Amino acid sequence: MNEISRFVFKKPDSKETDVFGFVRCHIDVSSSGKIKLLLNSASVVSLWLDALPIEVKSESLIELKPGLHTLTFALNLQQQRENLRCELADAGETPAHFQIVSGK
Repeated sequence: MNEISRFVFKKPDSKETDVFGFVRCHIDVSSSGKIKLLLNSASVVSLWLDALPIEVKSESLIELKPGLHTLTFALNLQQQRENLRCELADAGETPAHFQIVSGK
């Protein structure tokens, strides 16, 4: 977790702070459908698909349309005890065709 830039946020009406790190990845979808999102640390993560928040679970199904999509993770670095591991996999019956975009 030392590689992630740290952002300190002051809690309203308090002297306490939270420290967050943000991680982003891009998914290029060529065919509509669902993908399975697997996380090892769902309890201390907030997640957005493009600009919309989505519920964080250790296993989720996400419906995607063709195009470039962004997953953004917010990690509470004061609570995070292990490195975040995210896996994207085919969802079964109606899987999206996708690939992770690297180099951005």
